[in-house]
Amino acid sequence: MKLPRMWLTLAAAAGLVLPAVSAPVPPRTSQGPISDVLHLRALLPRTAPLTVSPAQAVEDGVIELERRSMVYVTKKVVVNVATPDGRVVQQEQTISEAVSQPVKTRVRTTTCKFFVVGKDGKFEALETAKATALLKQKTAVLTGESAEVDPRNLELIKPGTLCVIFQQLMPTAPPPPLPGLPDLPDKPKD
Repeated sequence: MKLPRMWLTLAAAAGLVLPAVSAPVPPRTSQGPISDVLHLRALLPRTAPLTVSPAQAVEDGVIELERRSMVYVTKKVVVNVATPDGRVVQQEQTISEAVSQPVKTRVRTTTCKFFVVGKDGKFEALETAKATALLKQKTAVLTGESAEVDPRNLELIKPGTLCVIFQQLMPTAPPPPLPGLPDLPDKPKD
């Protein structure tokens, strides 16, 4: 009878001693959900990522970039509609749908800066003549409006990839008006 009591006493003593020996709990740094979000926001890249687009030198001093743009297209569809008396009737409806469409934009090489992604994941400057020689055929390039790119955005980019940073685009034709909407009158000049 004394042996089981002795084992129970030793188990209870070990249960009290072991938690006291464990590692201390770190103090809680969270002050609520807003501070948690602000802490996570600091981990995000601080610059806009570069986009990939095909580019080609089309004229002397001009390269053509192809970008994707969303265009609204209207189409007519036939829909089955239940009437209040329980019959199913087919009705024709006109719907608008967003469709991705390639848009070609021309850029003067004098307004561009050319870079190559280096082995260390940083930009290395490239001369305009060498860059346009690489663009004689259609080539996939990185494009953006600033060479200041968060290094995390370049981690997965293959070294040697050409990057075109442009300050201003050449004027292009205005986009077509949205279907079903009247054209807006020009603004009066003051």
